[in-house]
Order: sequence, then structure tokens, then C-alpha cells
Amino acid sequence: LNIHKGDNGRALLCAGSKSYVGAALLSSKAALRTGCGLLHVAVPGGIRAAFYETPSVICHPAGSGFDWDLEAAQTALALIPKMDAAALGPGMGSGEGIAMLLRAALLSKKPLVLDADALNVLAKNPSLFEHIHEKVVLTPHIGEMSRLINKPADEILKSPLETASVASQSWGCTLLLKGATSIIAFGDKVSLNASGNPGLAKGGSGDMLTGIILTLLAKGVDSYKAACAGAFMLGTSAEKAYKLLQERMLLASDVLDALGV
Repeated sequence: LNIHKGDNGRALLCAGSKSYVGAALLSSKAALRTGCGLLHVAVPGGIRAAFYETPSVICHPAGSGFDWDLEAAQTALALIPKMDAAALGPGMGSGEGIAMLLRAALLSKKPLVLDADALNVLAKNPSLFEHIHEKVVLTPHIGEMSRLINKPADEILKSPLETASVASQSWGCTLLLKGATSIIAFGDKVSLNASGNPGLAKGGSGDMLTGIILTLLAKGVDSYKAACAGAFMLGTSAEKAYKLLQERMLLASDVLDALGV
């Protein structure tokens, strides 16, 4: 096929902090394994050295510290206009610059996936909800969903499908509520994903899901289809990894190795 790296999407991942370097690495590697053409990763300058092992990534040191301060946010937001899609959240921590970066990303109207700490910042800044649009994918687990809608987790678990559907319609975006059976909702469309296994119930799985969805968005897949495909790809990769490992404990990196197999 007559295709080059630019045709496979230009994506920006904003991730990582002093305590959560692994989240940024797993998310970026998942994006690459899903076929991202040009992956730009913005991380606090203090952890930039961790990306020397991933030469396929175009790494941008954001600021000079170890967290997402205002200097780091300014560096990252300057990259957004050049991208086909962006992702915020994996391992970002609670730096003071995240809210500013999140607002700029939403206002850019670019395809966007928000996970982890980006969702926590969103929950603490209700005014940002008005900037959410149809190209946004939110990927909360039950605890994060509880914070987003200010509702106890046990109440959400009583009617997760209805909760996801109502929230998606209210915010006008795609919502992927993660669980043993994940619920993907957009407007009046709802899908369930039951692929996967208990090996995904550990740190790093959600970071990889963010990277997968980021690449799909950058390739031009719409938000709902990207979320559905991303959840399925992560789940089936976990199933393949488990078959290869047989009785050994499944690690997040094992699932990463099975992506695209």
C-alpha cells in the first residue's frame, strides 16, 4: 500500500510524573503497538530519561521538574495544534498545571481520550464539563466515575449501564465505563465488552487502553468506534497473553507484548 507514517496518525500523549513513570511508558508502548505513525509524548523533564529505552517515541521534556506544573503544561499545550489526537491522564499525578492543559485540550476540539488523573482533575473542576464534545472519550473505572458524577460507587454498580448512558448523553461524549464487562456509551448507542480476564485487574491496564484508543483516534476512527475497538483489543490481547503464559501470573507488559498478535 502507498502509505507513510503521517497517514497512521500524529498523536500526543501527556503522561507520567515522579511516582508514575511506568504509566507513561505502558501507555506509549501500547499506542506504538497499535500502529501510531508518529507518537509524541510529553512528560515532566525530570523523567525524560526513562524514554531513552523507547526510541520510536518523540519525547518532549515538559518543564524541568518531576510533576505537571504550569511550565510543563505550557510546553505540552503548544504541541496540541499539530496533532490529530491527544490523550491526557496516565500517571500525571495532581500537578497544578493539569487543569490548564486539560482546558486547552478540550477547547482545541481535537479527538481526545481522558483517563486517570485527567478524570480526577475534571471532577474537581466542574466548569470544564461545558467544554466536553463529541470527539472526547472518557475512560473511568467505577471509583473515577463516582467522583465524576458525585455518586457512591455501590449505587453506580446497581445500574452501571443506565449510569453510563445518562452521563454520556449529558456530556455529549463517548464514555467507556471500565469493569469486568465494560460499557461503552455514546448518545443512544451502547455496547458491552466482555473480552479479557482477571489478569487485567492490575495497575497498567487502563494506561494501555488509553494508548490504544489514542492511536485509533489519531487514525481517524470516531470516538465511539475507537472506544469499542480499544476495549476489545485490550481484552483479546490479555486472553492471548494468558494462553501463551499458561499458569504464570499475567503482567501488564505481557498484554502489551500480545497486542497485534
